[in-house]
Amino acid sequence: MSQPAAVRHDSPTEQPGVATRRLEVAGWLAMFVYAASTQAPAMCLPQIGSEFGLNFAGQGAIASLRTSALLVALLVAGAFAGRLGKAPFLVAGLALVAVGIGGTTVALGYAMLLAAQIILGAGNGMMEALVNPLVAELRPRDAARALNVTHALFPVGLVCCALLSGELLDRDVPWRATVIVWLPIAVLSCLMFATRRYPQPHVAPGRSTTAFLRRKAFWGLTVAMVLAGGTEVGLTTWAPSFLERELGASARSGAMAIILFGVAMAVGRFGSGAILRRMTPITLTVVSAVLGAAALFGFGQARDPRVAWAFAGVGGLAVACFWPTLLAIATEVLDDTSTAMLALLAAAGIFGCALFPWLLGLLGDAFSLRAGLVLLPVAMLALAGVLMVLLVVEARRARGQSSAP
Repeated sequence: MSQPAAVRHDSPTEQPGVATRRLEVAGWLAMFVYAASTQAPAMCLPQIGSEFGLNFAGQGAIASLRTSALLVALLVAGAFAGRLGKAPFLVAGLALVAVGIGGTTVALGYAMLLAAQIILGAGNGMMEALVNPLVAELRPRDAARALNVTHALFPVGLVCCALLSGELLDRDVPWRATVIVWLPIAVLSCLMFATRRYPQPHVAPGRSTTAFLRRKAFWGLTVAMVLAGGTEVGLTTWAPSFLERELGASARSGAMAIILFGVAMAVGRFGSGAILRRMTPITLTVVSAVLGAAALFGFGQARDPRVAWAFAGVGGLAVACFWPTLLAIATEVLDDTSTAMLALLAAAGIFGCALFPWLLGLLGDAFSLRAGLVLLPVAMLALAGVLMVLLVVEARRARGQSSAP
């Protein structure tokens, strides 16, 4: 779950007296631990379910409640950081991440586990809301590259977590150890954010912050973000359990699916820039959604772990462009780069991240986990359909404007 380099900044270059490198590295660490801390429980779901006696719905609720807290914290931090500054929210956010990791490690029951995961989600939500504008303000003349580098740390964290967790679990190391290892990185990031030398935000004068709400394209993109976020997190949450429960594979095998997914997603993010020189953002996203639907359908129907790995890799390549490219489409189609619009679209994506793990768990209990995974390719095709409708609507709107006197 991350945002792209879609926001344009006209502010001057680095400001004197700003701890640019320190804050930039803090952002890299925060994005890394964001991925690792949220993926670690997914790697351990079978063990967590066995220890606390949870069905699929109970296991899915862990990710859904955590992501719901993330969504609320993102909106709150985005609303108040303008008045109170980014520093208090970033420091508090990483402190909450550390508390959530520690609480998960020592949880004595399901209620305590859920409480710790809610705290973890709230902390990551504060970070998600503010790291992107912070990085853009730190590198105002090179925001695109800086943001892409920062967000590349998300799949890196995903892969590192999958590698370490899979290896430890296969060696019968208690699942709690696979969570606590990320605590020092959260603490380090928190300490690095604790400085007064932040950049001053740039505000574009005379720009409406609500005009986009009257556009059908905004609401279509909101639906697209829900579907995009849901498919990405739905797969990373349930893929390890699918390989272990449905295919009888090892924890290491489940980790391999996440590793290939994360590596392919990183490659796709870095490669999207070259592809966009040859096709429009909407075309890229539609093609990726159709490819992703085929890959995720194949993943859910796989009978051999190696086949599932291959489809997970293709799926990671397909979903790589969704989050950043959809926000880029919004800035182009709506001609708006306001923080309010991008925050609401990001919140829609995070809502999908909260909804889909729970839905997949419900479907797994009602039918089977294999049957429940059919939801993912269906969502991909729905995403392609939404964007195709958006393309038609915007083409008609453009023709109407060109023919107006």
